[in-house]
Amino acid sequence: MRHRFWKTRLGWLAGLLCFVSIPLALAQLFSPGKLSKAHKHLEGMGNCKKCHQGSRVVDSKRCLQCHKILDKRIKKKRGYHGRMKRSKLKKCESCHVEHKGRNFAVVYWPGGMKKFKHWQTGYWLRHKHRIDCRKCHQPRFMKDLEVKSHHRRWNSLRKTFLGLSDTCQSCHKDPHQGQVSKNCEKCHSEKGFRPAHRFDHDKTRFLLRHKHAKVPCVDCHKPLPGGKKGALKFKVSGTCSSCHKDPHAGKMTNNCKRCHSDAGWKPISFLLASHAPDRFPLTGAHRSQKCSACHGADQKNTVQSSCMSCHKTPHPPSFSKRCQSCHNTTSWLKTKFSREQHQKTRFPLKGSHMKVACSKCHTPEMKAAAVKAKRSSRYQMPESHFSNCTPCHKDVHGGQFKNRKAGSLCTSCHNEEHFKPSLFGVQAHSKTKFPLKGAHLATPCEACHKKPKVVASAGKVKAADALVPYHFSNLSCQGCHKDPHKGQYDSVIKKKGCEGCHNDKDWAQIHDFQHDLTQFALTGKHKSLDCQKCHMLKRRPNGRVLPLYKPRPKDCAGCHKDVHYGQFNKAGKKAQCQTCHTTKGWAKAVLFSHNNAKFKLTGAHSKVACEKCHSKRRLPNQQEVTLYRPIAHKRCVDCHKNFHTRGQR
Repeated sequence: MRHRFWKTRLGWLAGLLCFVSIPLALAQLFSPGKLSKAHKHLEGMGNCKKCHQGSRVVDSKRCLQCHKILDKRIKKKRGYHGRMKRSKLKKCESCHVEHKGRNFAVVYWPGGMKKFKHWQTGYWLRHKHRIDCRKCHQPRFMKDLEVKSHHRRWNSLRKTFLGLSDTCQSCHKDPHQGQVSKNCEKCHSEKGFRPAHRFDHDKTRFLLRHKHAKVPCVDCHKPLPGGKKGALKFKVSGTCSSCHKDPHAGKMTNNCKRCHSDAGWKPISFLLASHAPDRFPLTGAHRSQKCSACHGADQKNTVQSSCMSCHKTPHPPSFSKRCQSCHNTTSWLKTKFSREQHQKTRFPLKGSHMKVACSKCHTPEMKAAAVKAKRSSRYQMPESHFSNCTPCHKDVHGGQFKNRKAGSLCTSCHNEEHFKPSLFGVQAHSKTKFPLKGAHLATPCEACHKKPKVVASAGKVKAADALVPYHFSNLSCQGCHKDPHKGQYDSVIKKKGCEGCHNDKDWAQIHDFQHDLTQFALTGKHKSLDCQKCHMLKRRPNGRVLPLYKPRPKDCAGCHKDVHYGQFNKAGKKAQCQTCHTTKGWAKAVLFSHNNAKFKLTGAHSKVACEKCHSKRRLPNQQEVTLYRPIAHKRCVDCHKNFHTRGQR
C-alpha cells in the first residue's frame, strides 16, 4: 500500500512538472529574449501577432499602426523615413532590433550616430550646423505639437528626432527684433552669424560710397536697447542731419548735396546745375559770371528770377515781358524761339505737334490778323484760335459729335500723340446708349464702326469721302447681325428680341429659352434630351450649317418609329400614341384602359397577364411584334379549348 501511495504521488509530481515545463519550453522557442523598455507593454505570447506575421516575420504595416505620426510623414515623403526606398521601409527590423533585453537601444546606427548621413533627411548639415545631434534635437526646439504631445505621453521627448522645423527661427532667436525679413539666408549662412557676408549695402536705400564705405557699422547703426551683443538698429534715416550736425546753423537748405559730397566735406564743390533749379537755373552766359556779380561782394543780395531785375528791356512796354519766350542765355542777339520754349506758351507742343513746321500754324494770314488786331507780335494768336482743334484740323466725323461740349470736342477721344487709336475706351463706351458687355468687349472698334460700301457714281458720295458711322439708329442685334434662323423666330424677336434666347456672352449657348412657350412643351423624358437630338444640323442654301428649329413635327410619329407597325391605325389615319403612353416612359402604357377596348376585362380575365393573349408574332417583313389587334375574342373557343366535347360522338 505504501509503495502504491508513493508511486501515485510521484506520478502527480511528474505530471505537474510536465505541465509547467512545456509552456516554458514554448516561450523559449518563440521568444528569443525580452523586449526593450519602449515595447515592454507588448511582452507576452498573446501580443506576438501585434508585430509579427506568421512565424518570426515582422510586418512593417503593423509597426506603422502604432507609430502613426511616422506613418503620416512617410505618406507625405518627409524626413528620413519619408525619403527612404520603399523596399527598405518594409524591413523595420533591419534598423530597429528587438528581443535584446530591456536596456538594449532599439535604433541601430550603422557606423554610429555621429556618422549618420543627415542629408538623407532632406536637410543638409554644413559648417556650424555640424554639431552634436542633441544640440538641436531637444524638446524646447520642437514645433510640431502633435509630435510633442505624443512623445510627452510616452515620456520619450528626449529620445525622438522628430518635431523640428527647418527654419532658422525654430532654433535661433531673432537678434534683430523683427526689423528685417525672416529670410535669414539673405544675409547669413551656416558659416557663422558674423560677418553677414551675404548682405549687400548697395541693395538698401543708402549706398555706401567713398568716406561712408570706411565708417564702422556701429557709428550709424546703434545697438538695440536690451538686445543681444551685436544686435544693431537697422532702420536709420538717410538724411545727412541724422548723423551730422549742421555747421550752417540752418541758414542754408537741408540739401547738403548741393555743395558737398560723400567724397569729403572739403573742398566745397558747388554744382552750377544745383543753383535754384526751379527758380533760377544757371545756363549759358550766366554760368561764367562770378557769384558777386549778382549776389554782391558779401553775397547777401537777393536776386529776382525775372530778366528785367538785372537787364533793361529794349522792347516797348506793349511787348511781352517774358524775355525767355524769344531769347536765351547763350546769346541775346541771336534769337531762336525753340520748340522747348514753345512749351511755356499757352499752347505747349505735345506729341505730333512737335514735328509740325512753324509755318504750318503761323501763316501769313496769322501775321495779317495780328497787325489788324494791333498785337505786338505776329506770333501771338487769339486764345479762341487754339482752344479747339477745328481751326487747324478738318472734322473727319462730319459733325457727328457737334452736340458735345466745345472743350471736349476732340480731346475726349484723341490727343496730340496720335489720332489713332482713339482714347475712347470701354469705360467711356459704358456711358453711351450701347454699353459693351460680354463678347462685345473683345470686338475691335472697326468691326462695328467702319466705312459703308458706297459705289462712286453721280449723285452719291464717293467711297473715299464716306464717313465712319458712330451713331446708329438701330441698336438691336439685327442692326449688326444677320438672322441665322432665316425668319424662324420672327414672332419671338418682335416681342423679346434676340435676348429672349441668347445673350452677349456666348451666342452659341442658349440662355433663358422657355420651350413651354412654343407649341411643343417639353415634358417627361423630353426634358433630358439634348437640343440637337430634335433640332439637328442642316446645311442651308448659302452653305452654312445651322440647327433646324422650324418646321419640326409635333406628333410622336414625326420622330419615333411605330413599334406596333400600324396595328392601331384607323381608316388610313395614324394612331395617336398619347392615348396610351406618356413622355415619362414608353415601356408602360399608363394611359391605356382595357375598359375602353372592345373586350373588357372582367372576372378572371382581369388577372391574366397581357402576354397570355397578346403574344409575339412575326410579320411578313420578318419584323417581330407584339400582336394587339386584330385578335379573335367574340367566342370563348377563340382562346380556350372546349373540354366538353371529349367522349361525345
